[in-house]
Amino acid sequence: MALLAQPDVVQVAWSDWAVEGAGPEIPGVTGDVVWSDSAQRGYMRFANLPVNDPTKQQYQLWIIDKERGMSQRISGGIFNGSAGETVVEIEPRLLVNKAAAFAITIEKPGGTWVSDMTRRVNIAPVPD
Repeated sequence: MALLAQPDVVQVAWSDWAVEGAGPEIPGVTGDVVWSDSAQRGYMRFANLPVNDPTKQQYQLWIIDKERGMSQRISGGIFNGSAGETVVEIEPRLLVNKAAAFAITIEKPGGTWVSDMTRRVNIAPVPD
C-alpha cells in the first residue's frame, strides 16, 4: 500500500472508549487506523463492529487535531458496519494539521456536524 510508504504515516489500534467510568456503547470492537497528515489520507479497519441499520443510525469518525483540540474535532466520514472485517477510507471534511486521536461515535443517518459524543464506540490516540 503506497500510504504505508509515507514518512509520517501512523498506525494506531482502536480501544474501547470509556469516559469517567462509563464504557463504550459497543465494547470489544478492535482494529486499527492508518493515517498520513501529509497525504491527508488514511484507512480504518474494524473487527466485531456490528452491522447497523443505516435508516436508524450510522457510525461517524471524528479526527481530533492536536492544534484544534476535541472541541473543534473534524468529521472524517460516515460509514456502516459490515459482517466480518469492515474497512473504511478516511475522508476528512477539513485539513488535518496534526492528528492527535481518532474516535468513532454512533449518530443519526447521514451523521452530524457537531456530535454530543455520548454514543461512543472506539478511540485511537496517536502517540506523541
